[in-house]
Parts: sequence; structure tokens; C-alpha cells
Amino acid sequence: MRYFITGCTGFIGIHLCRFLLSQDNEVFGLVRNPEKIPEDLKPKLKVVHGDLSIFKKDNLVLPDVDVIIHLAGVVSGKNPSQYNEINYQSVKDLLSTISRQNFLPKKFIFASSQAAMGPNLHNIISKETDQALPIDPYGIAKLNSEKLVQSQHFPTTVFRPSLVLGPGDPATLTLFKIAKSGVAFLPAGKAAKRVTI
Repeated sequence: MRYFITGCTGFIGIHLCRFLLSQDNEVFGLVRNPEKIPEDLKPKLKVVHGDLSIFKKDNLVLPDVDVIIHLAGVVSGKNPSQYNEINYQSVKDLLSTISRQNFLPKKFIFASSQAAMGPNLHNIISKETDQALPIDPYGIAKLNSEKLVQSQHFPTTVFRPSLVLGPGDPATLTLFKIAKSGVAFLPAGKAAKRVTI
């Protein structure tokens, strides 16, 4: 199989590329900074140079692939408009780019966020069919992108990861260092059901 991945040098992207390449797949990755490519991936990853803005180019030709996985996005934006530009507009631009290609992917996979659903106000287990009510620019942009992705005329999958933990994640490293020191933070207040089925 042939894959094209955005966000391939991010935490999830690096692990995904390693897995797909270990299964003898061909992987193309959109790379803004080649220095972020781990040494073990450099000989195998087929680099497409650029950032999300390249999808604004009308003449952009993507590698002919079976699956496109869009992981790139911003979690901590500098201002509300940055969430919309990166987490919505770039998705729209990518989908427009796909529509101009000489191929259609067999699958388009989009990494959204639980923020697209919004907080669980009623303390009941959420379902996919429940109304999404995001409360911040990040969640709103992700929800708008989900709707756009689901309206395409080729197969799509949207998934909403929660906090993702594992080796190589600098965002949660501090939590692990604190736990290793013997200090533990316990949640306070009433328990809330966050599971979505």
C-alpha cells in the first residue's frame, strides 16, 4: 500500500510511519523541517517538502497513493484565527487539492479531537450520534473539518483521539518525571464519563 501522511514528524506521525514502513508499505510524508525526521526513517520515508500552505497551490501534484492520513494541526495556537487557518482551512485546501488529482484515495483518514465534541455536561456516556457542542476555537475548527471530510465523495474516516501517551512525546514528559519522583496528582471533584462509543 502507498500512504501520504501530513504531520509525519509529529509524535503520532513518527510512530505511524515506523509501523507502516515495518509492514513494507510505501510512505510519503509532508515535511516542513527535515531535521525532525528520525535517523531510522530517513532512508525509507519519501519526503514531500513543504508545510500545509502548499495545498493552496492550484498546480500541486500529490503522489499517487492509496491512503491519505491527515495528522497535522495545531493544539496550542497563538490566536483564535490560527486554529481556523491550520485546523480547518488547511483541511479544506487539502481536500480541494485531492479533487484536482488524477486519482482518488481509497481512504482519507482525519485526526480530529475530543474537543470537537465539547464537554460532557450531563455525565452520561456520549455516542457518535450525540450533538457536538465544542466550546473553544480549537474544537470548533476540528468539528467544521469533520463535517467537511464526511461530505467527500470518497471513503473517509474521522477519529477523535484523547490524550496520547508514549515514547518520544515531549508534551507529557513532565508528567512522567513527576510520577517517577513519587509525586502523584489525583483528580478532584465529581467523576465524569468521557467515553464516546
